[in-house]
Amino acid sequence: MKDILRFAAFAVLVLGAREDLRSMTIPDRTHLLLAAAGIGLSFCPGTPGLPDRVLAAMLGGGISLVFALAFPGGLGGGDVKLVAGGGFLLGTEALPGAVWFSLWPCALFSLFLLATGSGRDRPVPLGPFLAFGMGLSLLA
Repeated sequence: MKDILRFAAFAVLVLGAREDLRSMTIPDRTHLLLAAAGIGLSFCPGTPGLPDRVLAAMLGGGISLVFALAFPGGLGGGDVKLVAGGGFLLGTEALPGAVWFSLWPCALFSLFLLATGSGRDRPVPLGPFLAFGMGLSLLA
């Protein structure tokens, strides 16, 4: 059961990242499905319980919301909800690592765009990078 839920969550992350690349939006169903997978995983032995996942969603989403409000035009609402959904999916232990492994590739890609001169006017969707980090955490 645990592997099936993780695989389903991984597929949802891939589809959400694809949509963010295409349209710069992350569908709400992405966050809801991640949260649903996290709730299901909370009943599997050896995984974080529901209170831990709720705390991770609140902390991850809350911190992301603070950054989105402090730096308008950077982090979008879909990114905030994706981090909250990832909190439900991963729990408090895995979410910080997932975000860490999301931001490094994003920063390197952004630096590459700036170095090549094509990054000033080009928005970079964060969703695919968040999905990458969360996917790595699911595999660990």
